[in-house]
Amino acid sequence: MTSQRQAAATVILRGSDDWFEWINQIANHARQLNLWQYVDPDAANRPSLPTEPEMPMAPAPQQAQGGPGQADPAPTPVTEEQLKAFDRELAIFRIHLSQWQTFSRNQALLDEFVVGSMTATYANYVSGETTHS
Repeated sequence: MTSQRQAAATVILRGSDDWFEWINQIANHARQLNLWQYVDPDAANRPSLPTEPEMPMAPAPQQAQGGPGQADPAPTPVTEEQLKAFDRELAIFRIHLSQWQTFSRNQALLDEFVVGSMTATYANYVSGETTHS
């Protein structure tokens, strides 16, 4: 990952004359980061961006209801089967979280690379720092 952080743009987008060399450079860097399918301007059907996974809910004891005039019985404890199912869900969550974190880091690296590969005028548009007078 260190080499990705140190990657420097060799083609700077200054105008339309630089476009083809510049987009090829962006495409190569995005492919190295496994992101090209998300940013390819010519793609007809880009996949949706990954989203942060939600942590599964741990099983909890179930509160039983007593009959009329009776005290509520003790909660039903969590079963071994419920705990095993939760462990499986948690393992899957950790895999998805790791994948999402890698995607997010790579997306930030690509954003930084793109902004660093163009003149300030274009970089301001990409980063949303333009002012409208």
